[in-house]
Amino acid sequence: MSWLLMALFVPGVAVSGFPGQKVAERKTVAKDFDFPLERRTLSNGLNVLLSPDSFANDVSVDLSFGCGALEQPPGKAGLAHLTEHALASGPTPETDYRRLLERRGATVFNGLTTVDRLSFVVVVPPEELELALWANADRLGTLPALLTADELERHRRIVMQEKLLRIEDAPYGASVRMAMRQLFPKTHPLHEGVMGTEATLKGVTVGDVQGFARACLLPNNAVLTIAGRFTVDDAMAQVERTLGRLPKGGPPPEPVATGVLIEDRQLKVSEDVARMPRVTFAWSFSNPWPEHSDALELGSVLLPVYTDGLIGMRVESEYLEFAGGGLFVLAVTTPRAKDQGEAVGNAEVVLRNLTRSMMPADVLAFAFHVIDRITLASLSATDGRVALIKRLVSGGREPVVRGFFDRHWKMSPVLLEQTSGKVLKGPHVSVEAKPTRPLPQKEPQ
Repeated sequence: MSWLLMALFVPGVAVSGFPGQKVAERKTVAKDFDFPLERRTLSNGLNVLLSPDSFANDVSVDLSFGCGALEQPPGKAGLAHLTEHALASGPTPETDYRRLLERRGATVFNGLTTVDRLSFVVVVPPEELELALWANADRLGTLPALLTADELERHRRIVMQEKLLRIEDAPYGASVRMAMRQLFPKTHPLHEGVMGTEATLKGVTVGDVQGFARACLLPNNAVLTIAGRFTVDDAMAQVERTLGRLPKGGPPPEPVATGVLIEDRQLKVSEDVARMPRVTFAWSFSNPWPEHSDALELGSVLLPVYTDGLIGMRVESEYLEFAGGGLFVLAVTTPRAKDQGEAVGNAEVVLRNLTRSMMPADVLAFAFHVIDRITLASLSATDGRVALIKRLVSGGREPVVRGFFDRHWKMSPVLLEQTSGKVLKGPHVSVEAKPTRPLPQKEPQ
């Protein structure tokens, strides 16, 4: 155990899930994660989630659509992300929402595209809530028709530059690209990732963006989340005056099924930017069971907690759940490996800590405390609360708060090992990344 864990864990009392084992006493209870949350539905199908907080200094407004990269037509990878950029702010002073909102005190103005969601989020002073709602309504009702080829080309250049910075010229970007291409066939929308390629982005037209907006960015395919200082009645009146006037659209497209691998796939790539060997394991799942999701989400937190820094390794893991499927990724970077086989062996050792042996109770409890602290910190900021609410309702879950954000405390070491081991022993992709510029050898002492 590292000195950090030793400093945080002293003999304490047994907590739920660890019978007969003494670990640090839990400092939170389920009601610490409760917050007000009301759900309303407009006549045009828009779902509205409201979380008022009289102690907040601002208001976060998040308009999120149930469409993302999974809804892209074949050969149009990156269309959803390009649509988000094109509709974030318009081409004229009257539709420059960022400039207008920031002049009125907005502290956050952002868009986000994921596998299955496309969102616009803004944080404004309480008195500017209706302006933020108007911007969302105008964005949907006005901007698609105003988009020109020149304006789309400007956004295309921005998106391609973003892809270069985040993937192409980033360490281990080649590993990310290759893993996605192996997990998903060429006909699948995720084969080239959320951001697409230069070729697919160049093939996106104004008509494609307008068609995506017309099919996906609909009130009946959206969730509007408002958190911060407001009253429910006033907020709903403002929502009705703005987004409530938009017409209800037709049924949104069905996402493409994720699918699963039937056999392991192994490949090697050269990395021009990174300087240490890395091994990446990746799994895809189709409609994971809730208990699998809980175990994998917790496991993605635990692996770095328990193994990062071991013999100098860098351990990163992430679990992503979305409509119809999920992804689990483990990346292990090994410094000064004698050969690539050493890097592969180290990655397999890290994985075994989750799938073939019970995680020590104190380590598991440490991760629980970390999750508690992160959740409580998120709840204290309006944009953090909005993000948590979006997690709460993702995958069709009803927005019932109590117990959702502390359910990890019900996961025992035995259940974690059995569940994650069962899922992560299935077929997966492994990518061995060998740097073309390895670290220089250490000088002898």
